[in-house]
Amino acid sequence: MLGRHDDDDKLLPLLRKLYRRARLRIPLFVQRRRFAKGFETASRSLAALAAFGAVATLPLALLHPAWLAVPAVLAGASFTGDLAMYRYVLKRRGWRFLTVFSAVAFATNVAISAGIAAGVVQWLLSPRFRRLYEPHWEETGPTGDGGGQIVGAPRHRPGTTA
Repeated sequence: MLGRHDDDDKLLPLLRKLYRRARLRIPLFVQRRRFAKGFETASRSLAALAAFGAVATLPLALLHPAWLAVPAVLAGASFTGDLAMYRYVLKRRGWRFLTVFSAVAFATNVAISAGIAAGVVQWLLSPRFRRLYEPHWEETGPTGDGGGQIVGAPRHRPGTTA
């Protein structure tokens, strides 16, 4: 029997899922104007942006090898954004596992940041995307008090574009 999350043990499908979820959260974050409680903290968000910046600035090394310092500093900043988590992994599993864990965490941060960047661009360019999480209720005829009667459910499910 296969379940809905059976592909979460494969890295590429997981990265795609993280990218898609990050992109689809932009209208929600803009509407709420704050981070969610729990995992979505400001320091983790900055760490994810730093990871994306590290990858995005790698081409600077083509100008001069000294420019490699920029992605190195950004990569370091990415890891310091959740230093307690890396310390915990080191303590529980050791250096070898920490190396693999850090690489996967870095990749997930890049995927999340790329999704955020794509979501911001889509939010700026698409009025439909900006309204993604706004309720769409239909009104029927007058109720006698000058207003219409609200019936039905939202026209589409949040997270879909149709």
